[in-house]
Amino acid sequence: MNEIDASNSNELLKLAVRKLLRKEIGKLSLNELVMLKIHDDCSDKQKLISVLEPRPDETDLDRLERTYTLPKYTLAIHSAGLAKDKYTCNVGARIKEIRRLTKANRILSSTINGRIDSKTVYTKIETDNKEDFLKILKCDWPENSFECAEKPTVTREGLDFRLEIRNVDKDVKIEQHRESISDLKRQGLRNLRRATRYDVERMEEQKLNKIECNAVSLEVLRAVILDGVSIECTRRNHDVVPYIERVRPCKNCLDYGHGTKGCKSIPRCGKCGSSNHNVTLCPHKTAISCLHCQRPHEAGTPRCKRFFEENYKRNEFIIRFLIDECGAQSPFEVLGLPVPDGMNIEDDEILISSEEQTNDELRGEMVEWFEAYVQNKNFGISYPVMREEVDQLKKLSEEQSIKISLIEKDMRDVKAELSVKIEQVTENFNEKIENVHEHLVDLKQGFHTELIRIKEVLQNELIQTNKNISQSFKDHSKETKQQMHKFEQHIIEANDKSTKEMRELKELLIKSISSQGLQSTKD
Repeated sequence: MNEIDASNSNELLKLAVRKLLRKEIGKLSLNELVMLKIHDDCSDKQKLISVLEPRPDETDLDRLERTYTLPKYTLAIHSAGLAKDKYTCNVGARIKEIRRLTKANRILSSTINGRIDSKTVYTKIETDNKEDFLKILKCDWPENSFECAEKPTVTREGLDFRLEIRNVDKDVKIEQHRESISDLKRQGLRNLRRATRYDVERMEEQKLNKIECNAVSLEVLRAVILDGVSIECTRRNHDVVPYIERVRPCKNCLDYGHGTKGCKSIPRCGKCGSSNHNVTLCPHKTAISCLHCQRPHEAGTPRCKRFFEENYKRNEFIIRFLIDECGAQSPFEVLGLPVPDGMNIEDDEILISSEEQTNDELRGEMVEWFEAYVQNKNFGISYPVMREEVDQLKKLSEEQSIKISLIEKDMRDVKAELSVKIEQVTENFNEKIENVHEHLVDLKQGFHTELIRIKEVLQNELIQTNKNISQSFKDHSKETKQQMHKFEQHIIEANDKSTKEMRELKELLIKSISSQGLQSTKD
């Protein structure tokens, strides 16, 4: 087996010790067992016992960061080479180069910040792995990093633990009080803003009586939760609680890990888990069985063990921190949930013991365990301390096998029901297609008949119209001829009259000329 990284050995040992103190021996991972085996071979009892004690010359902040693995680590890498287009415009190239230089595996994101033209550009990266975080933070950067002769510098970004300051009156505009903001920043809080909630009825954001902020370190997180914060403008001390992320099941399939919008799974009933109907049409009025835990409650309610487990996993870090450092009694108290059906408040499967133990008692437990551990060095299931855990795991495995068989049976039943429904839908669809085809044939025939009738009507109307036009033309021609004849007669009469008048005028003119000639002769 590969040698475990020294930077992670204390973390693995610490996790193993905590699991042993909680009697969670069956949950020990292979690497944790290896760490215990290494200490067994070295017979170094004091080192194993001192895991839970502060180290010499170690600050409280160092102890907290050594003890707890954070959900996310953020670093800033400053390098003039990041100003090149190759790294500025291509996030894949940046991450690939960082992995090549630091050997880090899990880099969640890389964003470019700063002014590119002034060469003050830097990239902010995030990882959820402490080992990769230490690799990047302590990396000995070569001279050709990011194709630049200057070595990069790495700084750790402040942590962002989301908190809520309670009982701050809605009328208090803390953003306008600079002294209060400065005082809260000196206490290690930043990004102060008024908490709001969207009112669906009024369709607007409504202010809440609390202030949201972020803690910059684990030490600040513990201090403000234990002691609260004093705000100058309100002149009182306010309680501070961490933000708890709520996880709810999909309303369609009742499973976790996705929302209702876009869910393509089969809808399930919240009362009985059936896929044949929804919860409003469920025939079971009293006999309710949860889909996830088979307990007498609806799926997705706070009484469900699966609901608790999903919320516990999403907020595991803050739950562990509040129980270990801030005096919380149980995960139920942190999450604000009732104890699920079928679980006890003393259940060691998930819960941490609420009994307060002194360091001497913890050391005594560790010494007794280590003495028994050194006497038996094998890691098989015959290990005495693990027999009870193995029996429990076998029992749990049998229960899970029964649940799996029931799920497989339900899946077969659902498949058969779906097949029957698909056949019925197919038959109904084919019948509807045939009916539609017959209807279309009838429509085609009726349309053809109507078209022929309309054609005949149009032809008859056209013939009649032609006849009417011909008769009208004949009548008009006859009338026109008569008018032409009258006009000709009128012209002839006018011509005769004109000729007669011309003759009379001519005669009169001749007479006039003759009379004038006789008179001139006499003269």
